[in-house]
Amino acid sequence: MLLGGPHAISEETYRADPGVNISSLKHFKDTPSKARRRIDRPRQTSPAQALGTAIHMAILERDRFLDSYAVKPDVDARTKAGKEALAAARESGKELLDKDEYEAALALSVKLREQPFFRQFIEGGEYETSWFSRHEYGARLKGRLDIWLPARNIIVDIKTCESADEYQFGRDAWKYSYHAQAAYYCDLVASVTKTKVDGYVILAVEKTEDRDCRAFWIDNDLLENGRSLYRDWLAKWVACEQTGTWPGYDKSLVTLSAPRWAQDQSF
Repeated sequence: MLLGGPHAISEETYRADPGVNISSLKHFKDTPSKARRRIDRPRQTSPAQALGTAIHMAILERDRFLDSYAVKPDVDARTKAGKEALAAARESGKELLDKDEYEAALALSVKLREQPFFRQFIEGGEYETSWFSRHEYGARLKGRLDIWLPARNIIVDIKTCESADEYQFGRDAWKYSYHAQAAYYCDLVASVTKTKVDGYVILAVEKTEDRDCRAFWIDNDLLENGRSLYRDWLAKWVACEQTGTWPGYDKSLVTLSAPRWAQDQSF
């Protein structure tokens, strides 16, 4: 098994490694039993997630995107001719995207490289590198970074979103624990390089028709909050692995009270 990094290996090789990654640990936001079930039986990819994957690939791996995706024929799938055209398109083995989605993914790739502000977070980087380490808790950790800027000691993560508005994206980032992912990756890289990472940037790329972009810097307070989160999840993971038990909710009577936001309202 590999250790250290950065390793330029395929995504398939990375996924086959037995280490635990942040995607698995995030499931511990609920209960260990739910985490185990979601790890063993991943949920089906939604159309929005599939589009996000395509945009991500177009930005980081343009050639692979062109090899993996094609424009979906503009036909009536209810007709015989339309069904035959779709079947012929699928025989290529490529994923099919609507024309506007396909063109937007490529346009976003160009946009990020044409504009100097965004280009600084892409040029000189190592893309899709895999990292592996042994944590003090005893677990084998792994992570796959979108962009690693070794000269600047910065990690860059690309996230597709509905809106790159600061308030809206901030809510989404908290909801999906992007700060925990940031802390996890920073600690993983630091454990390999023996140097504290100097920064973590999220490039938020809108997958709506606006197709705009924005860069967010994760501050130290938010990183520390994320670090506390992922370490708590990791401790639970290690305990469950050692004991072989993955408990659900506590078997206790819980008092349900009005939530804090409701208490602040006048009735």
